[in-house]
This record gives sequence, C-alpha cells and structure tokens, in this order.
Amino acid sequence: MGIDKEERSFREEEVICQHENQAMSQKIFDNVEVLAQELINSFEELKVIVIDGIDGSGKSFLATELASRLNAVHLDLDTFLDREKGGFKDYLRYEELKRTYEKSLGKNTIIIIEGVCVIEVMERLYLKPDVRIYVKRLIAGGMWFDGKFLDLGNNADEVIKIEEERIREFSSMFNDKADTTNDVVLSGLRKEIIRYHFGHLPH
Repeated sequence: MGIDKEERSFREEEVICQHENQAMSQKIFDNVEVLAQELINSFEELKVIVIDGIDGSGKSFLATELASRLNAVHLDLDTFLDREKGGFKDYLRYEELKRTYEKSLGKNTIIIIEGVCVIEVMERLYLKPDVRIYVKRLIAGGMWFDGKFLDLGNNADEVIKIEEERIREFSSMFNDKADTTNDVVLSGLRKEIIRYHFGHLPH
C-alpha cells in the first residue's frame, strides 16, 4: 500500500477527493502516495486543501502524511477549539486560526486544514479551498461504516434519536438497575457533527 503497517495503511479507509475542475472533479483513493502525486499533477498552483470526515475516520493521520509528502503546513482545527464548551463551530478561536493561516501563506506554500466541520469553518472565514478531501472509514466488504450509520434515518434528527435509543439500550444491558425511561441526550458536539455531515456528504 506504500505505507508500513506500523505507520497505518489506508487498507481500511478511502478518501474522496473533490474539485470543481474536470481534471479532478471526484476521485477515490486508498493510497496516500497516489493521492499526493495526483494532487501535484492536477494543479499548477495548489494552495489550500481541506480534509473532512466524521470524527475517528483518520483525518489527522492523512493530513500528517500528506503534509510530509507535499511539504505543506498542517492546521488541525482541534488546536483552536475551546473543548470544554461542548460544541465545535461556535467555539473555535477564529481570530487565532485566521492569523495562523495568514502567517502560513507564502509563495509555493500548501496549507492543509482538517477538522470535523471544516467546510462550514472555511465559510465563516470567507475562505475557499482548492481541494476538499473526505475521509471514509470502511468495514468488512468495503462498506462505509459511518455512511451505514447515517442511513439509519431520513434526516439528522432521526439519526440522533436512534443513537440515543441505542445508548439507552446498551446501558440497560450492563446495568440491571438502569432507569431506561430517562432520556439519553447526545452531547452538543455529537449532534453538531451528525447534522453537519448530513449536509456535506460527498455525492
């Protein structure tokens, strides 16, 4: 696969690369070396790459690997997050993020920005990426793990309700005295991630 097993391969992941130009409108990759080379070959001037995906999908790993191969600056949105607030987009330190971004700009500099709600964060900063990469976590048979989960409902609120019910059922399995009549409420961050990805899944 081009990456040692110890370094973690993309055997259980794939990335979808999207761009407005026909040269690379939407392609699927499972090898970081091939992806890096495709990015180099497809753009005369590549400045900003965003890496999107549900939490735990492998965004940070891919960003680190690509940054190494492209000699790029890697900005992780989590670095600018006030974690104790219980959300994401409304609790990022945008001024600090914008300053860091602007300091990183330069001739022949590529910036990789990754995070769970990265497209909407870029919109708040009035920035438009050259490329959006969406990381998918796969399970046996090549099925998209998080896609299967999101398909549980017709909208984000239905999925949130189903996940809360599953947590309630799981809790009752390990605690005979658990009060399963009480509402289980997902964190604000988890709800935000579910709602975001319903609106920003790759087509």
